[in-house]
Amino acid sequence: MSIRRRLFVLGGIFLVPVLGVGAWNEYADHVERERQVRESVAQEARYVASEFERLLDGARSLVETIAHVPVVRQGEWAACAELLTTLRPFNAGVLALAATDAAGTVMCASDQPAGASLPSVADRPHVQLALRQETFVVGGYAYGRQTAGHALHVAVVRRDVAGAAAGVVFATISLDWIAGRYARSSWSEDHVVTVADADGRILMRQPDHHRFVGRAIPEATWSGLRRLSGNGSFEDVSPLDAVRRIVGYVAKAGPSPGLFIGVGVSRQSAFSDLHAATQRAVLGSLIGLLAAFGFAWMTARNLITRPFRQILGAAQSLAAGRLDARSPVAGRGEFGQLAEAFNVVADRLTSEIRGKDMLLRELSHRVMNSLQMLNSTVILQQRAVKDERTRELLGQIGGRVMAIAEAYRQLHRVEGEDVIDLGDLIAQVAEQTCHSLLADAGRCRVTVAPLTLTPDRAIRAGLIANELVMNAIKYGGGPQAAVSVDFTSEAGCAVLTVRNGKVEREGQAGGGFGTRMVSLLATDLGGTVEMRDDAGDAVVTLRFPVSSAPLAPAP
Repeated sequence: MSIRRRLFVLGGIFLVPVLGVGAWNEYADHVERERQVRESVAQEARYVASEFERLLDGARSLVETIAHVPVVRQGEWAACAELLTTLRPFNAGVLALAATDAAGTVMCASDQPAGASLPSVADRPHVQLALRQETFVVGGYAYGRQTAGHALHVAVVRRDVAGAAAGVVFATISLDWIAGRYARSSWSEDHVVTVADADGRILMRQPDHHRFVGRAIPEATWSGLRRLSGNGSFEDVSPLDAVRRIVGYVAKAGPSPGLFIGVGVSRQSAFSDLHAATQRAVLGSLIGLLAAFGFAWMTARNLITRPFRQILGAAQSLAAGRLDARSPVAGRGEFGQLAEAFNVVADRLTSEIRGKDMLLRELSHRVMNSLQMLNSTVILQQRAVKDERTRELLGQIGGRVMAIAEAYRQLHRVEGEDVIDLGDLIAQVAEQTCHSLLADAGRCRVTVAPLTLTPDRAIRAGLIANELVMNAIKYGGGPQAAVSVDFTSEAGCAVLTVRNGKVEREGQAGGGFGTRMVSLLATDLGGTVEMRDDAGDAVVTLRFPVSSAPLAPAP
């Protein structure tokens, strides 16, 4: 991992607690906001419930007062009808007033003439409940038979002059009128109020009262709401419009059997400003992080990466053999101190290498001289020997010694660089061999391309070249042989080709010492030797890769 990446990782590690604290603060803000919203909707539900109770208290006072009027208690129905007709217009929202007998038959009603045939309301829940409980009751949702509107009935028992229950007095209150009392601009799909009766039928809902009045809350939801009591809050998805809301409620509000009053705020709107603030904070944090990382990247590049790469480049150049490579970084910082230490080491290393190079050149020179002396000795001995086979063997030995000596000379000529120009080496070996063995050196054509190799590989290739040229002369006609030597490189391989007019076909492909040595050296180079006929000529080709694994030291 690069230094820059490590710095970024380190910066990221430092950012983790910062981001953690920010996330915790956001969580705490959400928890606090939810608490505030729950308290707010619960308080608003209590307020709506208190308003509704005041409305019902007014209705209770009205019907109880009517129930105590003598004409109502005594059953004087004509006077009762006149009284109710007179009272109704003075009570806003009241659609009808009526009194029944004990059987539930309406005996007098507002806006109905005396003696008119009126329906029985014995089946109405508010009538049954008032007669059963003999107290003030609030009915459920109803659609008025006479008033033809959404209505809520309130009722109280009517007693005769003897104090016995003789029927009920009830008032029909318009639910549309009640909804109008709660109509205000603050209600929306994100902020709703709902009033339901004991059976889960909606009495009033803002906004869109006319859309929801009279609808039943699904039993799956109402079964849970029915078990609630008192004042509190909960969160759920409304079965009426599929909006998730936080709902404050008052359950079993008002007289028996009680109403359910709920005020809901959509979770999305309740947290919209907090979410917007969170998004702004996240966006600001991201911009800040990008700016910080950008600044860190620029700083790391200028103060860390650049001097590091300069020092690394100098080290790589020194490793590649450029002894004059030095780091330009300066200063009192860590990189300046590292660069200074590197330059000191490079100076000492250069001094030691140059000293050893001088020693190596001296040793190479002495080895070359010794090999030349050895070669001269072999030549003298060759001239003194009469046996042709022995003279031949001594000539081969001299050629091999001469090839190694030429390699050391080439190594010396490049002034200590640990490479040898193999093309030049092959040309020198071939020309010297042809000069010493051919009657006319012009019968030897040498064409080479420059290619530098390490000494161990170059010496092996030089020995192979010497051996192939000697064999080409020996089996191609002796001193009258015509020999061509071509050396080039192609596709990452060095290619040496030696061609001669083939005279002795069997001997050149034999398994003598020279052939075995060529095969062994070619194997060391990771190459191959191929012998073929070409238009009557013998052609031997050595092919080996230019670069390969390190070899054992050359002879």
